[in-house]
This record gives sequence, C-alpha cells and structure tokens, in this order.
Amino acid sequence: QPDHSNWATLRESQFHTLKRPHTGLITLIDAGEADNIHPGDKETPGLRFARLAKKMVYGYTSLVALGPSYHYAEVNGSEIIVHFRTYGSRLHHVNGGPLLRAFAIAGADGHFVWANAQISSSSSVRVWHPSVPSPRYVRYAWSDNPGPIDLYNTAGLPAFPFRTDELPTPWD
Repeated sequence: QPDHSNWATLRESQFHTLKRPHTGLITLIDAGEADNIHPGDKETPGLRFARLAKKMVYGYTSLVALGPSYHYAEVNGSEIIVHFRTYGSRLHHVNGGPLLRAFAIAGADGHFVWANAQISSSSSVRVWHPSVPSPRYVRYAWSDNPGPIDLYNTAGLPAFPFRTDELPTPWD
C-alpha cells in the first residue's frame, strides 16, 4: 500500500524552488537506482539539463524542457480529474496500456490505496478506485522508489511526482 516517503517529500521541496525566478529543475524519477544515490546513467540527466539550458539560457522558446507538472484537481463524483501543466506538449502513456501506474487515491480519512488512472485529455488524468467512493486526495509517484512509471509528455519527459493533499507526515 502507498505510504509516507522521506524522498517524495524532499522531491516536493525541490519542485517548489521553481517558484523562484531564474530557476530550473528536471525530474529523474524514471532514471534512478533504488540502491544508489549516484546512478550510473549520466546521459539521461545530461540530456535533460542540456534541453533545459537551451530553453532558459539560449532562447529556444519552442523547446519543451519540462515534464508535465500538477496544476489542480477536481472531484467529479467517485473520481478525481487531475489537470497538468504540459508546457506546450501533451500527456502520453509511454507503455500504451489502458491504465497508468503510480497513482494513489484517498478519501477524507487520508488512507491511500493504489488507484486506477487513465489519460482523459491532452492535459488531464482521471483517477479512481472502487474502495474510495468519495475521493479527496491523489498522489503520483509518491514513494521513495516509485518503480515503473508511464506518465510522460509527447516530448519524452516524465511527469513530476506530486500530491494534492497537505496531510501531516510522521516527521512533521
């Protein structure tokens, strides 16, 4: 079952640095190694940072340099529709299956369960689970090592992990 995560909270703090002017961030949520803080794959971060620098420093304004990021969510009956900033791209299910992985959903009690999730438009995902008839919160890739993820944009960049809740964590 989904649980609290120190690493996910750290990633969330890093993401909030984007609120500062002249900052950039890439996600490597799909390129890490569970048992190595310095993974062997250096090409993926290098290419993603180069793309970001081309956009931010060298003025390639039409280049998509960020993966999708959480914008807002709305409850629609027994499901939550999550809207993303797509930065000039579209959401893409990289494995092509019917359901996305790494989404969790909870009701007002804050008890998260792994959820069903499906791309519903170019910038939104529908999230639901039969055991959560009145959903309130969604989390995506919210774990130390979320494992295989498949929500990307059409530019080939993975979505940033996020949560819609501000529930206290064990270390608050």
